[in-house]
Amino acid sequence: MMKDNNNVSCTTCNTRYLANKQNEIDKNIKSNDFLNCQSCGILLSKIPDNIHTYYCLNCWDKGKFVLEDITLKEMKANNLMFLKENGYSEKEIKLTNKKLKGLLRWKKH
Repeated sequence: MMKDNNNVSCTTCNTRYLANKQNEIDKNIKSNDFLNCQSCGILLSKIPDNIHTYYCLNCWDKGKFVLEDITLKEMKANNLMFLKENGYSEKEIKLTNKKLKGLLRWKKH
């Protein structure tokens, strides 16, 4: 352990902190806590500059939903077209659509 004035730098503590942070990230990835758009389910990491928000740019613009009156069934159909056009596999499309009803926008339905 090294001391620098009153600040303590501990390699073990830093390693534990980073390991805990990675575990938290991994846990969020597994539970999909806000790493997916909470409207269409697309991975936010696949849309640049949008990782710190609940919704992707396709679903949310200027403080409101782009398609305000869309139903869950219509969103699934939109996803099918959009995801196919953007190179997603059939498995990814099915998983994305399966998760929709549990997302923030659709939980009330």
